[in-house]
Amino acid sequence: MKRLLIFPFFIFALLLQAEKPEQNQLDLGDILIIGETSALSDTVSGERDLAQYWYVSEPQQFEFKAFFSFPEIQLPKPFALRDNLAIQIIGGNYYFCDFRGVYSSGNYLRFTTDFYCEKIEEDWKDTKYSFTWQPAFNNHNFNLQLLQDKYESESGDTKIEGINLKYDNNFISIRNFNSLTFDLGVKLCYNEFSQLVESAMDFDFLSYTKLKYENYLGEIDFNLLKQSLSGDISAKVTNLSFFDEIGFWFGVDKEHIYPSIEFSTEFNPFPKLYLLLENKPQIGKVSRKDAFQQNNYQRIIMDKLQTKKPLNGSVALKYNCFIPFTLLYNISWNQDFKNYYSTGSFYEQTNVDFILQKFGLRACCKFKSFEISQDVFYNQRSKEIAFVPIWENVTNFSFEHNEWELKTELEYLQGRRNDLDIKLEDVFLLNIIFNYNLRKNLHITAEVENLLDENYKEYSNIPCEEIQFNVGIRINL
Repeated sequence: MKRLLIFPFFIFALLLQAEKPEQNQLDLGDILIIGETSALSDTVSGERDLAQYWYVSEPQQFEFKAFFSFPEIQLPKPFALRDNLAIQIIGGNYYFCDFRGVYSSGNYLRFTTDFYCEKIEEDWKDTKYSFTWQPAFNNHNFNLQLLQDKYESESGDTKIEGINLKYDNNFISIRNFNSLTFDLGVKLCYNEFSQLVESAMDFDFLSYTKLKYENYLGEIDFNLLKQSLSGDISAKVTNLSFFDEIGFWFGVDKEHIYPSIEFSTEFNPFPKLYLLLENKPQIGKVSRKDAFQQNNYQRIIMDKLQTKKPLNGSVALKYNCFIPFTLLYNISWNQDFKNYYSTGSFYEQTNVDFILQKFGLRACCKFKSFEISQDVFYNQRSKEIAFVPIWENVTNFSFEHNEWELKTELEYLQGRRNDLDIKLEDVFLLNIIFNYNLRKNLHITAEVENLLDENYKEYSNIPCEEIQFNVGIRINL
């Protein structure tokens, strides 16, 4: 593991000579802790950066995006972190516990720690630990993380231990050649896996280089994931009369080269009416460790190919009015998509190629203290994919008054089939979240998940999570 520390710091020493345009330094006095708890499955992630805990306060704003992202209303929470220390603890039934701690002082002393535990059945338990140090040296950002995940089930235990080291620097310019700027990012990961009598060891390497010269853009991504090389390269021209950007894209892995055209453009034929067209080809960047964020109970020996989308085209009609909405159509050609199937114990992966067509409507409205958003999607596939619904309907509602906030999340899933091609029942998932600012530095939260007590399983080998009650507290010290 010592070698993991040498390479990024060597890069850091070289890049100190690069000149960077002036930017406003982060003012820690204005940083806020987010600490949202509405999606418990996302509370622990190996990809977490400091920005997911903190962000600089800004005036309340409404941001409506097109088909590639959900409508968002950003509501900064009034939990200013003055002394740079915050603690959040949440607990509930099923022996659920989530502890987060954040400490930041200057550019060097930035630490986060997480502990997550949940036990739904006697033979089914998740436990996750992580500790992260995220210093910044002259705008060179580092992230050093130690982690341990353990998944226990009646089929056997899976244990993952690792160390991640990440470096990035944005908008670097070279002296005497300021027209050329570039971003750099490198991530090194070492993870050890054990499961019954099987074991695996991965040394992952991810890197990206983004170049910009006047209205020309280029990007090179090179990755070593699951002991297999992959990546992509693109070259685009921006600010043309018809296209916002257009260029060539090539994905590559050990099997093939995947050529495509990448473009995006937007028209404004009428006031407040926009037509958006784009194709955003993709190649996956999923490590063996990342795969366990999708399905905790699968074999550690898995396929090494990444999922590719050389075709990922979308058409969206966006109307910005009192109730802004977007009508969208997306078609994607998925190659080597990971479809799960059970062998009686841990899930296996099989590669599936299929075409997915997505039809959808997104709308969002905010009036004073009320906010409501509605998303409806219909998925049409050329092949059946396990656990992927045909219809998805998501409704979110929130209301704020003085120091408290109430949120509801209702999700309807229809048309799912399991890995044995058996049709699953439709489900309504209702969550309610209540937040209250007891004092300026003291915040309490209460949650009810799956209020309707639906018999819902994300995967067949994971026990059903019935109604769950959680309470938590966040303290700024």
